[in-house]
Amino acid sequence: GFTQQLTAIGFFSDGTKRIVTDEVIWASSNTQIASISNIEGSRGLATGLRAGSVIITANSNCVSGSTILTVTTASLVAVE
Repeated sequence: GFTQQLTAIGFFSDGTKRIVTDEVIWASSNTQIASISNIEGSRGLATGLRAGSVIITANSNCVSGSTILTVTTASLVAVE
């Protein structure tokens, strides 16, 4: 399936922010539509499996963030 790398940005109490993609636990609300990797080296890599929408969540301790990922079917755009 189609893949998309997601990035998690952490905002800290001292006002700083940094990428925390490899430090969070990723989850998909429906793994039949899209999966999301927690494997080192590919954390945050979403794979579309069939058409639909899912909520992708990144969790670290008691803090989380989420986004909607929509998977669509491929459509014909050209013929040669």
